[in-house]
Amino acid sequence: MTGYSGDTASPTKKGLIASERDEELRAQFLNDLQPYLHTPARLVFVDECGFNTSLTRLYGRAPSHRRAVGRVPRNWGKNHTLICGLQCSGPIAPLVVEGSVNGAVFEWYVREVLCPALTPGQVIVLDNLSAHHRDEVRTLIEERGCTLLFLSPYSPDFNPIEMMFSKLKAWIRAGEYREVKTLIQAIWNGLLNVTLRDIFGWMTHAHPETFLCQML
Repeated sequence: MTGYSGDTASPTKKGLIASERDEELRAQFLNDLQPYLHTPARLVFVDECGFNTSLTRLYGRAPSHRRAVGRVPRNWGKNHTLICGLQCSGPIAPLVVEGSVNGAVFEWYVREVLCPALTPGQVIVLDNLSAHHRDEVRTLIEERGCTLLFLSPYSPDFNPIEMMFSKLKAWIRAGEYREVKTLIQAIWNGLLNVTLRDIFGWMTHAHPETFLCQML
């Protein structure tokens, strides 16, 4: 019978990563980011997160051997998308739009919301959503005196704003907001509840060797 010597192995939940992830591109992104990690306050990570009025907790309490049941509206209307940046001092330039984000919407956001909030010399980090790759997006950011970097494909672990969105979604699920008006207000309240301790944890989790020493 086949067995294991030394430490024994036991079944455990697998951590999944995208099979398309390219380690060379990930290394190249970290190399491109490295010069800016000496001044982490310059970094602004920008991304989107979707919400709707049917969000609820994914787990609940129930008697043993029974499944917990939650109630959500079957028709929750249109989704809403938060576009937002995250820097060391907190969220920056949040905007909630109805529906998903396409190139035209993102370009408008960059021009009217993000760029006015930026300081020359900052570094804007985006993922590879096609809407982010409009030439005008780069032009607007560079005209503001800032630098644009793109994450390596399939690398959300390098993006600390993903952890902020995770906390925000948990906040919204717990509140079970069933009206658009209260949902949007809850998103703003959730952003106001982001603390510097939160941000320190997210930044150091995404880039531990550099952020930990630079932010202490």
